[in-house]
Amino acid sequence: MAETAENIEPDAPAEPTMTVELTALQRSVVLNGLHDQLLEVNRYLSGSKVAKEPGPMDTCCPEHLARYERDKDTYALLKARKKGVVSCLELFQTTVV
Repeated sequence: MAETAENIEPDAPAEPTMTVELTALQRSVVLNGLHDQLLEVNRYLSGSKVAKEPGPMDTCCPEHLARYERDKDTYALLKARKKGVVSCLELFQTTVV
């Protein structure tokens, strides 16, 4: 099933937990990757903000309305992804080394 804004539940129960032991180098690689993801998502979010309601140019024809809906869904997915990346970063930043 494709990921859409409708099937991402922010208050869904947490996934089962697991314990992973990482070396300092492995931890650094994971943190660098997460920071890179956060920067990338922030870059996409900064260029794709969508109004809550379609404007006059978005409702002039079915194609523009479809584009507005697609962009709105994409923006919601990016916000959900950012939330996930931030929560992963918080796990690593609060974990005792």
